Amino acid sequence: MAKRKKDNEEDGSEEDSFDLAASSQSSLSLSGSDSESEKKAGKSKKIAAVVHQEKKNPQKDVPKTANTKSSSTKGSSVDNAIKKESSNTAKSTIISAATTSQDLLTGGGPVTTELAAKKLLLQYLKSQNRPYSAIQLHDNLHGRIPKSVLERSLASLTSTEGAEIVCKEYGKSKIYFVDQNIGVSSDFTAEELEQLEEENEGLKQTLAKLSGDEKQLHLQLQELEAQPSDADLPRLLASLEATLQEKRGRLATLSGQAATQDPRGLETVIRVHNFHRTALLARKLQCMEAVEALSEGLGRKTKDLMAELCLDSDQDAGW
Repeated sequence: MAKRKKDNEEDGSEEDSFDLAASSQSSLSLSGSDSESEKKAGKSKKIAAVVHQEKKNPQKDVPKTANTKSSSTKGSSVDNAIKKESSNTAKSTIISAATTSQDLLTGGGPVTTELAAKKLLLQYLKSQNRPYSAIQLHDNLHGRIPKSVLERSLASLTSTEGAEIVCKEYGKSKIYFVDQNIGVSSDFTAEELEQLEEENEGLKQTLAKLSGDEKQLHLQLQELEAQPSDADLPRLLASLEATLQEKRGRLATLSGQAATQDPRGLETVIRVHNFHRTALLARKLQCMEAVEALSEGLGRKTKDLMAELCLDSDQDAGW
């Protein structure tokens, strides 16, 4: 019953609206021309249709002040969401494009001809722009190019003059990469570059000469540092004079004793002394050669190394 009542009300409202439109149209036709009456009649029909729609779908009145803030907040959040979604879409597009390009190179069927292999290798090396070995290229391309074809193609790409691919050998390993000098413009002419190369060679020779001079001066500096300073000279002179006086006294004593000894015994003593002295000098020479070689190898001063090894020189022993 309620449903039937509601349908009757809707039909009644629809009839009322159509009656209103008909009455409006009849009144307008009496007051103006035919064209103006037709325009006003169409407007009246639109008004009647709007009234009928509002009666059919009634809506509650909502205060504008209550919805203003919420609508602006919802609008800003919607804008942020749209911007974020656009950014994510752009990123995903770039990533998918790069992935697609990578898949086109690494995916697909086998490449058996050398011409196609060279084209594929050149595209892959340019897209990656980093060094690879032959084994790495074979693995990264998922074995699309057989190893024999790959090696011949790489050799052909790097053997021609002005090739875009460069091969560098490190022992038994070979590394392939795109020539980084291709496409780099120079501000110098060929003559200026040749002149700069000549100047560079001259500077290298000058550097080698100066390095040799520096080594010689370094050796001279080491010798000078091993010598006593001017402040130590008086003390060393006094020590040497005292040693000289002591040896003169000892010589006088030995000379007096030698006068009283048998000449044959003196000859025997001199011969034995000379024998031991010769052996001492030979061993001293061998020892100093070993110490100097060791100090040169360690890069240290001979005097410091002798002090560390507890080796005494003739001067230290007072000879």
